[in-house]
Amino acid sequence: MYSLASGDVDNLFSIDPSSGDIILVDTLDFETASVNPYDLVIRATDQDPTTKRTGSTTVRLTIVDQNDNTPTCTSMLQTFQLPELTQTSSTVTLLNIGATCSDADSGVNGQLGFNIYSVNGAVGTSAPFSIDASGAIRLASLVDYELEPAYVVKVRVYDAGTPARTATVTVEVEVTNNNDNVPVFTSTPYSANVIETTSVGSTVFTVTASDDDEADTITFTINPPMNEFAIDPSNGKIILTEALDFDTAPTVYEIIVVATDNGLVPGPSSSSATVTIRVTDFNDGTPEFHPAVYAASLSENVADGFTVTTLTITDIDSTAFTYNIVSGNNLNVFGVSGTGLNGVITVVDRTNLDYETTTDFSLVVSVTDGSNTASATIEITVLPYNEHSPVFAGGLNAATATIAENAAIGASVYDVDATDTDVGRDGVIVYSIVSGSGGKFAVNPSTGLVTVAGTLDVESTPTYTLVVAATDRGTSPGKYLNACVLFILCYL
Repeated sequence: MYSLASGDVDNLFSIDPSSGDIILVDTLDFETASVNPYDLVIRATDQDPTTKRTGSTTVRLTIVDQNDNTPTCTSMLQTFQLPELTQTSSTVTLLNIGATCSDADSGVNGQLGFNIYSVNGAVGTSAPFSIDASGAIRLASLVDYELEPAYVVKVRVYDAGTPARTATVTVEVEVTNNNDNVPVFTSTPYSANVIETTSVGSTVFTVTASDDDEADTITFTINPPMNEFAIDPSNGKIILTEALDFDTAPTVYEIIVVATDNGLVPGPSSSSATVTIRVTDFNDGTPEFHPAVYAASLSENVADGFTVTTLTITDIDSTAFTYNIVSGNNLNVFGVSGTGLNGVITVVDRTNLDYETTTDFSLVVSVTDGSNTASATIEITVLPYNEHSPVFAGGLNAATATIAENAAIGASVYDVDATDTDVGRDGVIVYSIVSGSGGKFAVNPSTGLVTVAGTLDVESTPTYTLVVAATDRGTSPGKYLNACVLFILCYL
C-alpha cells in the first residue's frame, strides 16, 4: 500500500494506494506555491498480516512557471488636463501609467512594457506624446487648443512572457485653452482720405481684427487719445469728433489703434496698427493751362524718355492732378506724366517717330483735379535726321562694263544709280570717282552715269578699276557715303 507521508504542504497531491500513482488534486500556481519544488515523501507498506514492513522514497516535483496572468491597472481609463502652453520635455512626466499597472506573474513573465498604440484613432502614431519603458507619458511636441482640443491615447501594456499578454489603458487628455494668440489686424496698411467738409460724428474709417483663440473678444482703443477722432471699442469704427480744416489744421493724422483681447491665461494680449487719415481740400477751383497752346520740335532720332516739353497749370486748390493725352497720339509715340502743377510730355515709343512718314503731331492734353478739367494743344514738329546711307541699285557693290578703245569722248560706259530713303537734302545723292579713272572717265554728279573723258588705248591700258562714290548731302548729323567698284574692260 502506498501513502503520502509528507511534503504536500499546500495539499495539492494524493497517491493511489494500490498503484502508487501521484495525482494532482488542485491547481498549481507558481506564484503562490509555499515551496518549489515539492519534496513528497512516499511510504510503501506491505500487507503481511503478522509483521508489516515499510519503506519510503522522496519524489521531487518542480513547478515550471507559465505566463498565465494578464497585466492589470488600477484604472483602465485615466484622464488629465494639459494647458496648451505646456513646453515639451524629456524629463517632465504628464502621467505615469506604470505606477498603476502590475502583473501577477513572476520573473520575465511579470515584467511590463508600454507603448502608445494610437492617438485619436490613428494607429501607429504617438504624436504629440511619448512614453518610456517605465510607462511615463511625456509631451514630445507642442499642442494647440485651436487645432486639437482633446486627445484619446490608447496605451498598450504588455508583459515579457512568451506569448506576451496585453492590456489597454485609455488616456483622455483635455487640452485647456490659453491666450497664446494676439489680435491680428486685417487688410493693413490702413489709410483713408477725408474731405474737410465731413460732418462731426461721421465714421471716417473702420478697422478689423481677429484672434485665433477661441471665444476671445476684441476691444479697440486709440492710444494716445486724440481730440479729433474716437473709436467704437466693439466694432472698430473711427469717428470724427472735431471739424477738419484743410487750410489751418494738419492735413495728415496718424491714428494708433490698439486691439486687446480678453484672454485670461496668462492674461490679455494686444497689438496695434496705424491708420493714416489724409484731409483733402474741398474742390472749389478749376485747373488752367498757361499757355493754352505749346509749340515744340524734336529730331526723329531722339531716344525713349526724351522730354518734349513741360506743361504748366494753376489751380487755387492744392490737390493732385491727372494728365491724359486726349487725341493726336494715334501712333502712341508720346506719353504725359505728373500729378502736380507741371505735366511732362515725353517720348515713350520712338518706333513710329519717323520724319519720312510723319512730320508733325498735334496733341490735345487734358488735366483734371477729379471734378474739373482743362485742356491744352501741343504742336510738335519732327525734324529730319540723316539716318540712311546711299544704296546702289540692287545692293550693287561691284560691276563690270566694256568699252571700245575708239569710243568718243562723252560716250556712256555704265550707270551706277543709287537711292537714299532720307528726304530733303539728306536724301540728295552726289556721285564722284574716288580713284582709278586716270583721267579717262568721268561721272555725272547728279545721275551717276559714267562716261568716257579721254582717249583710250587698249594696248597700253586694257582695264580700269574705278571706285565710284555715292554721297548724300546730309547735314544732321553729316554726310553718308557708299562706294561701288566698277571694272571697265577696253576692246579693239
